[in-house]
Amino acid sequence: MMTLQSVTVSILNQQIKQQLESGFFQCLVTGEVSNVMRAQSGHIYFNLKDDGGMIRCVIWRSQAGIFGHLINNGAALEIQGKVTVYVPRGEYQLVANRITLAGQGDLAAAYEALKMRLSAEGLFDAQYKKSVPQHPKVIGIVTSENAAALQDVLKVLKEHRQDIPYVIYPTLVQGDLAAPNIAAAIERANREGVCDVLLVVRGGGSIEDLWCFNEEIVVRAAFASKIPIISGVGHEIDTTLIDYVADLRAPTPTAAAKFAAISKMEVVQQLDHLAHRLERVMAGRVALANKAVDTLQMRLNYLHPMRQITEKRTVLMHLSQRLNAQLIWQPFKRHSETLARLDQRLTKSMDDLFKAYQARLQKNARMLDNLSPLKVLGRGYSITEVNGRAIENVNDASMGDVLVTRLANGEIHSEVKAIVPKN
Repeated sequence: MMTLQSVTVSILNQQIKQQLESGFFQCLVTGEVSNVMRAQSGHIYFNLKDDGGMIRCVIWRSQAGIFGHLINNGAALEIQGKVTVYVPRGEYQLVANRITLAGQGDLAAAYEALKMRLSAEGLFDAQYKKSVPQHPKVIGIVTSENAAALQDVLKVLKEHRQDIPYVIYPTLVQGDLAAPNIAAAIERANREGVCDVLLVVRGGGSIEDLWCFNEEIVVRAAFASKIPIISGVGHEIDTTLIDYVADLRAPTPTAAAKFAAISKMEVVQQLDHLAHRLERVMAGRVALANKAVDTLQMRLNYLHPMRQITEKRTVLMHLSQRLNAQLIWQPFKRHSETLARLDQRLTKSMDDLFKAYQARLQKNARMLDNLSPLKVLGRGYSITEVNGRAIENVNDASMGDVLVTRLANGEIHSEVKAIVPKN
């Protein structure tokens, strides 16, 4: 019986390395590329697979500059290289030193075929893209409850717009059942009609991991959605078919969360701008009202009863002097008495007229005060404008217009969803 000698793990891995590398000094392998990772060092790591198996591959920086452009997810390659063992982890891999194209891989071919068919149907046309609201009332999120991408999205929403509530529509995001799950989650969000925008997100992965977002059932569900969809699947280099049909494509789940609504700082800046505009408009209207009051005051001063009384008294003084000069004292006395009575009557009439004008002035002043835009707004009324112009009838607004409703203590922004003329 042979006695076995105990060895360490490192020695065992080293022995395997020697045996394996001596038996596969050079080999030629054909397969489909997946899970490409380009390291900052310049090396490229990827998997080469077929229907029956998979092997890890690497091409060092010195060769990556020559053949790196051929290494893309879904590409079918013929790789010449040697099999080596990475002793610290006990893993074997194929070190590529020469790469040529072997045709298009099955997944890449399926991807391109479905993309061309759906594009021919018009599913990716810009005319079907819906605008994403800047101020959604509720944000919907379609992803896995256990995905790291969900935590990234929630963190961004908390920092970006904590005031906007969100609804999570949980679904699988990987595997054979993921595609119908994702489609069902999108359809559910549309049935409930709670959200104003829908984020469909998942973190990075291999082409196989992200394949559910290339399934036709998912693409058609996104196209049929009445709610604007922002896709954020994988990393920036990953492009799935849902990205083409989405109303807005984000490079990452984090970016999708930022695209869902304008930030708090942008909201504050918009409010400040609108407040300045309102101040300028109201100041202009108050200035016009003050000018009108000044004009009325000038007219009233000209027609003031005391002015007319003074003029009449001056005339009487001239007449008195003329009478004295003509030595007709008695007739003058009689006339003086008559004039005194007339003076009293005139004074009384002028006083009455003065009071009447004064009452009229007060009434006009109250009317001006009541007609002041600030007064009207203060009583609970509002002014609705579109593009800076006040709306006087339904024909002044169009579908999708953003309306600004001004009240005494602020503004309300809204979007025209329907126009119903009054018969």
